Amino acid sequence: MAAWRVAVPSLLIGLMVLCGCSSEQATDEGSTPKASRSSATAVQESASPEAGDGSPMELPGQSRATDAAAPSASETRAAAEREAGGGRHAAADASDAGGSDASDTEAAEASDFPLTEDGRFLIDGRWRAPVAIMGRVPSRSVAENAPGYEPPNDPEAESVLRGRREVPPNDMQLTGGFESAAELAEEVLAAAIAGDTDRLTAARVTYEEFEGLLWYEFPQSRPITNIKPEDAFGFLFRECGEGIRHGIQEAAGRDLELTGIGFASPEEGGGLAEYTNFNLLQGIQFHTLTPEGDLVVLEFARTFVEKDGVWKVYIYKD
Repeated sequence: MAAWRVAVPSLLIGLMVLCGCSSEQATDEGSTPKASRSSATAVQESASPEAGDGSPMELPGQSRATDAAAPSASETRAAAEREAGGGRHAAADASDAGGSDASDTEAAEASDFPLTEDGRFLIDGRWRAPVAIMGRVPSRSVAENAPGYEPPNDPEAESVLRGRREVPPNDMQLTGGFESAAELAEEVLAAAIAGDTDRLTAARVTYEEFEGLLWYEFPQSRPITNIKPEDAFGFLFRECGEGIRHGIQEAAGRDLELTGIGFASPEEGGGLAEYTNFNLLQGIQFHTLTPEGDLVVLEFARTFVEKDGVWKVYIYKD
C-alpha cells in the first residue's frame, strides 16, 4: 500500500504534456529529443493531490475540458493571498478568468500586458486574450479512506491550486524567436502552407529552453512527482510532431491570409497565463480568409510562450 501510495504509473501522462509539442513520429522533424523513447514508459507520478486518484496529469497549455476541476475565483484569490510577496502574480492569480473587478486593475498595473475594460489582456496592442485559468482544485486520493493512510509529504501542494511554483528570477532568454505574437503567427502559417516541417520545428522551444526556463515553474516539476524534464519534453516532442503534421494537412498549398488571432475560452484552456519568468498564450486560433472570403480557423499552433518580448511556439497540437 505504501509503495502504491508513493508512486502510481501514469500511463496517460503523455496526453498531459500534449500541452506542448509532440508526436511519436517526430523523428522526421530535423531534431532528436534528449529523452529516450523507452524512458517514457517508465515515467511515474506520485499519488500527490493532483494525481492521487490515478487521473492523468496535465501540463499548462493543454486545452482544458469544460468539466475539468478548476479553482473558483474565491479559491484562486485565497491561494494568492497565501503567497508571501507574490508580486504581480498575486494580483493576476486573483483575477476572475475574463472578469472585471478591482483585482483586474491590480493585474493590469503589474502585468507585462495592458488589461482592457472587459478584463482581457491586449496582445500586440490588437488581440484580446482572456485571463487564463491557472491551476486546479486538487483531486482526492482513492487511498484516503484506507486504514493507516498517510498523505504524501508535499510541501508545494498549494502550487497545484495556484498553477505555478514559486521560483526566483531567471535570466535565460528565448533564442531565435519573434518580436510579436503576430509575427510568429505569420511565420507559422506561412511554414504550414509551404509544408515546411523544419521551419515549424525551428519556431518552437528547444529542450534547453524547456528545461532551463519553463519546466521548473510548472507544478508537475515539484520533487514529489518524480518526473524528469527530459521525460516530460519527450512527450511534448511527440505531441508537437503530430500537431505539425496536422497543421500542414490543413494548410499546405492553400491561399490563406491571416486576419486575426483568437482564443479558446478560459474553461477550454485559452487565455494568457503569467508565470514568474515567462508568459503562456494558450488556446490560440488563427483566423484566416481564402481568396473567396471564406473564414478558415486553424488551431494546431495551440500555445505560444513569451519572454522579454520574444515569442516562440510552445505547443503544436493535433
